Amino acid sequence: EDLRDYSEDTIWKMLKDRIFDSSVTVVFISPGMKEDNLQDKDQWIPWEISFSLKETSRKTKSGDSVRVSHTNAMLAVVLPDENGSYAYYLEQLNCCKGQCIQHHTGKLFKIIKNNKFNRSKNSLKKTCEHGTVWSGTCSYIEAVKWEDFIGDYEKYINNAIERRDCIDEYEICKSID
Repeated sequence: EDLRDYSEDTIWKMLKDRIFDSSVTVVFISPGMKEDNLQDKDQWIPWEISFSLKETSRKTKSGDSVRVSHTNAMLAVVLPDENGSYAYYLEQLNCCKGQCIQHHTGKLFKIIKNNKFNRSKNSLKKTCEHGTVWSGTCSYIEAVKWEDFIGDYEKYINNAIERRDCIDEYEICKSID
């Protein structure tokens, strides 16, 4: 659904009950997730991510004390394309005297892209012929292949929670440009 005619307040009202009580948000990356002819602010996924990353407060349903939702742990699960390949987003490269994986972040919504490779503390990176190569946990929204995720989903969810518990090590982008 095109969101061009909705204000941010209207979108928030439509999403708040679904997101407020959540603690983990899983984003599915697919070749067709982003409509190129629409701006990010006119599509649902960026808003869902933005509201999942923001800390919000509201009164209980009875109007009593204020409850606060905290920034959700985030995880991107990359779905295979119709040929079973992940290369549209995660491309295996032979470089740096070994193998590395290139993330084609240009295919992502900007709010996801801005939360990739955003660890400001304890990050390990080096330069190679294809550009910067990161090692270890380097993104608040880490990406995992669907086949790996379904093999051990609890591990990937717990890793996302660990990143959230160290959120001060990341430069988090919470808004839609």
